[in-house]
Amino acid sequence: MKQQGKRNDLFQDGTLSPVGTKLENPTLELNQLVCSYDDSGKWELGSQPLEKERVRTDELLARQIGESRNQIARYIRLTNLIPKILDMVDEDKLAFRSAVELSYLSEEEQYELHAVMELEQVIPSLSQANRMKRMSQSGKLDMDMLYEILGEEKPNQREKLKIYADSLEGYFPSDYTPKQKVELIETLVKEWSLNQTKTKTMEKKGR
Repeated sequence: MKQQGKRNDLFQDGTLSPVGTKLENPTLELNQLVCSYDDSGKWELGSQPLEKERVRTDELLARQIGESRNQIARYIRLTNLIPKILDMVDEDKLAFRSAVELSYLSEEEQYELHAVMELEQVIPSLSQANRMKRMSQSGKLDMDMLYEILGEEKPNQREKLKIYADSLEGYFPSDYTPKQKVELIETLVKEWSLNQTKTKTMEKKGR
């Protein structure tokens, strides 16, 4: 971004020298029109120079690509990742926000992290990546801690049972909320489990 707009060709063909030789054409100055009235009440038209807007490079880039400055800063943070972890981001194996947090780890810590991820076949969640960042900044992140953090069970690793609402919709009152439906299902399952236990107990006694 900072190199855009520079005219290297002017130096090459002698039009402009590095010591400040001026071009024949003067630099244009932008002005804005100003409407007003003189002392006699007649309408008049004047002009005044426009104030130049000072814009940060990341702000200008954000405008051009439709992102926020914070998002641009996150993209820049990714350049601190080692190639192996950056490849995981490109391949959608590692979440973008998690990668940003991991970019704060030292190069050595990142190589150790990648080794643990490869051995254990796990990917850190955003919360785990954030913890690693904080521990790295406090000087407490080592291989043992990496194994401990990555060995934790994440919510998305727990076994889930999916029930489609449409298949049970006809069995609930029309005014039931999703929470009430879940509570009713849990109650009925508990009752079924108790009945199963009683049935098995009676069968054993009958034998």
